[in-house]
Amino acid sequence: MGPANLQLAGLCLALDGICRALVDNGALPRQVLVDALTKAESSALAEPRDLSDAHRDAICFPIRLLRTGLNNSHGPTDFAALATQVGREKPERQAIVAGKEPGDILAAADHLTEDERHLVARTIEAERDA
Repeated sequence: MGPANLQLAGLCLALDGICRALVDNGALPRQVLVDALTKAESSALAEPRDLSDAHRDAICFPIRLLRTGLNNSHGPTDFAALATQVGREKPERQAIVAGKEPGDILAAADHLTEDERHLVARTIEAERDA
């Protein structure tokens, strides 16, 4: 991972910590933050720019990561765990995985990038080994 990506990962973790602290200290209800992040994602996805799905996912990733952190307030706070969960919770990933065998999932994943296929494969293996 390049330095810029590491800096963004650190920024996402810092914002996750701030969001959790706001909720834990009663400054804001969790749902207010979740709703704000959902609205931000909807705005990003509705933007009329000519972007590929991968670019839209990249724009939405930090938003999804923060919302995932808020929805799992007692869950993991490390970047890798949150990022993995974001990947699992993407709507199209859930549709691909629903009720299928691992081989079928990977065969149906031809529209995914190589990194996304690796993530799906690791997720399948982790769930099978659990």
